[in-house]
Amino acid sequence: MNMKRTPIPVRLQNAINTILRREDYHIPKLKENSETLMNFLHARQPPTETEEIQKRAREIESQLSTKNLIDAEGDDKALRLEMNRRRSIVQRKLRRQMYHWQPVEFDAAKAITYMVTRMIPEYCILYRIFSEMKKRQSEFKPHTLFDFGSGVGSVAWAANEVWPKHLHEHYCVDSSSDMNTLFRLLVQDAEENKETWMKGLFQKQFFPQSHENKYSLVVSAYSLFELPNRHVRRSRIVDLWQKTEENGFLVFVENGTNAGFKLIIEARRIILQEMRRSTQENSSSHGHIFSPCPHEAFTCPMTNQLKSPCNFEIKYEPLEYISNGVPKTERFSYVVFRKGHSQSEDLSWPRIIRPVSKPSKHVHCRICSANGKLEHHVLSARLNGKDLYKCARKSDWGDLLPATDIRHSQESSSDQLQSDDVFSNVKHNEDSPKTIVSTTSNNAVTDVTSNDQDINCDDVIINDLYPDLNS
Repeated sequence: MNMKRTPIPVRLQNAINTILRREDYHIPKLKENSETLMNFLHARQPPTETEEIQKRAREIESQLSTKNLIDAEGDDKALRLEMNRRRSIVQRKLRRQMYHWQPVEFDAAKAITYMVTRMIPEYCILYRIFSEMKKRQSEFKPHTLFDFGSGVGSVAWAANEVWPKHLHEHYCVDSSSDMNTLFRLLVQDAEENKETWMKGLFQKQFFPQSHENKYSLVVSAYSLFELPNRHVRRSRIVDLWQKTEENGFLVFVENGTNAGFKLIIEARRIILQEMRRSTQENSSSHGHIFSPCPHEAFTCPMTNQLKSPCNFEIKYEPLEYISNGVPKTERFSYVVFRKGHSQSEDLSWPRIIRPVSKPSKHVHCRICSANGKLEHHVLSARLNGKDLYKCARKSDWGDLLPATDIRHSQESSSDQLQSDDVFSNVKHNEDSPKTIVSTTSNNAVTDVTSNDQDINCDDVIINDLYPDLNS
């Protein structure tokens, strides 16, 4: 869906400005903290799984010389000292080689930093996703919203802007009480004693155990990174699908990095498995992918053909406190499911997955097609007709191309994607140093840049290699 730069609600801008002026924040420090937080979030990785740590620990241990072990045979004290030495080496190398994940604890100061840094880009991304849903399914008018990892409320603000006066219940879950407080203050127009303009706002710190209540719009935006392991992520993803009512939508959004895309692919695979299982069992969990994928293949062609994230881009204007009026871009990955049978005629239209090149009299479109393959089409008015050519020329990265059968020119190819400069220009470099946020500071975000990632190597993991040291 080709959209201009998203306007930010005046009411939201006024509330943010009032909060920042009233607290008299030191703007240069706020800007510095904002840049640090942005770098950290874009470099964030999901937690390393226990089996991955164990595998790497065994690989490191196998590379160590066995000479000292052989020499220490028959001498219990010498053997124990050597085992301790080997254990220390394994731990030290693990700390340097593995990613150090820990949950981010948002206090009041970090909540303000998050609001200043992330509220606007997240709002613009969600507004774009919701706008396509509204344009393609005009009969859908959500009356209830379930927001997992609600933060400072970007999901709720975007949903109310796209579907004004329809939502009468907002069930928002976030573990940080300070984020919840700031969220409520924003919808009180920054006046603590004022009623919220948002109808039926319920804020909780814990995920509800019951699945009795269903919601017409369920969203998890930038929240999967905060779950401690794959098992918990799978359980929560299934929970969110179960909370989606019939004909309702489930939306997952993450950063458009390799790591963020992998989490989206994981969520996509899990929900597809749930849908196929429900079809076999004839249960009520049937559904389909609404966007961005025009197909429901288990394997994403982006990972097979390009080994690059499927992401999209928006332009936005950050708050003047941190940008000096300079527009920025933000990349994101997402997937939208709808529970129920397909009601859309445009689900098979291909999706434009990279910027459209528009030289004279022809257009280069890189698309993901309904057959689950990536294709590069060179469209012209002579070969493809004026209507499709004009449409392609007005289209951009992320749009649907309204065509189900595109005639191939001699230049069109699905193999050409591998060496396409346009694709290589948007790949992400994951080898750059990571910027880590310290979760111990109570008043600021601390910048720590290093290639040697630290990791909390649980003794249980190491003791699998050295059981004799447990006593």
